[in-house]
Amino acid sequence: MKHVLVIAYLFPPLGGGGVQRTTKFVKYLARNGWKVTVLSVKPSRFYVVDEQLFHDIPQNVKVIRTAFYSVNFLLAIFRKLKLRFLATFLTKFLIPDPEIGWLLPAARAAKALCQSERFDVLYTTSSPYTAHLVGLTLQKKFPHLKWIADFRDPWTQNKLAYETLGKIRQRLDTMLEKKILRTAHQIISVTKMCSDNLISEFNLAPAKVNTIYNGFDEEDFEKILSKRSIQPKATNIFEIVYCGSAYGDYSPARFIDTMLKQVIQFTPELRMTFVGNSCRFVKSFLKKSGYSDHFSNFFQLRGYVSHSESIEAMMQANLLLLVIPNRIPYNMTGKIFEYMRIGAPILAAVPVNGEAARIIRNVRAGFVVDPENTDEIAEIVLQAYSKWKVGALTVEPDQTKIAHFRRDMLTLQLTKVFNKALETV
Repeated sequence: MKHVLVIAYLFPPLGGGGVQRTTKFVKYLARNGWKVTVLSVKPSRFYVVDEQLFHDIPQNVKVIRTAFYSVNFLLAIFRKLKLRFLATFLTKFLIPDPEIGWLLPAARAAKALCQSERFDVLYTTSSPYTAHLVGLTLQKKFPHLKWIADFRDPWTQNKLAYETLGKIRQRLDTMLEKKILRTAHQIISVTKMCSDNLISEFNLAPAKVNTIYNGFDEEDFEKILSKRSIQPKATNIFEIVYCGSAYGDYSPARFIDTMLKQVIQFTPELRMTFVGNSCRFVKSFLKKSGYSDHFSNFFQLRGYVSHSESIEAMMQANLLLLVIPNRIPYNMTGKIFEYMRIGAPILAAVPVNGEAARIIRNVRAGFVVDPENTDEIAEIVLQAYSKWKVGALTVEPDQTKIAHFRRDMLTLQLTKVFNKALETV
């Protein structure tokens, strides 16, 4: 039986979107004959918790947790006191990320594990990118380990981040990323566009870079659909649902503004539901814009909920909202695949030539529109509303193509990457 050591800061009971990919990989690796050991951080440091995700971790998976020297509490204090400039200043010196305090405890624990057990494969996943530094440390001490580095998020490709962090920090991070990319035996990214960028920017061999998309777990849907308590969609409410986070350009602010200025007066039954950390952003945006007192009835802010509850919320939607700014066309949020599995129409306000737009068009899952074209966004919503009024708002997605994004199928792709690394001389 082959044995993989997984280095993952984001792991249950930590909740949120970033934890899903690794959790599902671990679940299906263990089911497919791999022995799995996970090295993560103690849960006392977690900011959102989803205890239900423990059900995805097979009993034969060993999970080791280490201490963590954190500065996140200090960053949180600065932000709470509206001293964001201090938080920004401190963040510039936390290389590669604010979780750098996990490096030494994780490296010590990983070294001890490798001395006591035989591992065939080392799998590190980011963000945070500190996980890859743990991998780099291990590779030096245990060169027989075949190392796979999975980039769930772009690192130095994320140009938006360096508008705050600056060019000097970008150069330092690029040197680190280059070292990791050159040392690891195989690289994984979550979109074809990101993979192509890594190959061109770092002069990597195409055979070394693999694309494994995020996806959905069919078992999540089976469990929810088997529950008697799940409520049918309200027939008197046209509900637009947005799940996930929101910050800066990466937010539904322009969409909300468009709804309030161009749509709501024509759609009395419309309600916008926000689920997850986006709710804080939406509440602040409405208050700053002077909308909160006049349009509060049109909004439902549910806050952070468990993963299963977020899927249930998506299932109540008449229209599922996806927003990606034009400046990051390579981005592909994990929720898009759960959106597609649900089958409700997706309103994708995304770069029209980007990765998300290509996939949504390919599976016929909804409407693609430039996120800055507010007139077209308003027109699409009004047309969808009109069709809903007469019971004709439907899409016919290609379920065969969507099935390619099942988590169990994606894990089979991961094992192929593992085996390719094991064949590396």
